Amino acid sequence: MFARKLVAIEVLFDLIQICQRTKNKLSYQFILIDSNNLKSNPTSTLLDIQPILDEVIQSWQEWQNAGLSEYCPN
Repeated sequence: MFARKLVAIEVLFDLIQICQRTKNKLSYQFILIDSNNLKSNPTSTLLDIQPILDEVIQSWQEWQNAGLSEYCPN
C-alpha cells in the first residue's frame, strides 16, 4: 500500500509539472466503484486520492517557491 502511494505521488507531481510547463489545465473526475467489484477482486487496493493530491499540490508549491520548477526531481 505504501509503495502505491509513493507511485501516485510521483506520477501526480510529474503531471502537475508538465501542465505548468505547457500551460495546460489538469482536471480529474472521481469515479465511484461498486463495493461488489471489490469483493470479487480482493487483491485490488484503492487509494484515497484526495489527501495524496493535496500533499502533491503542497509539494509542488514548495518546489516552485524554491525556484526549482524548471528542474525535474527525478
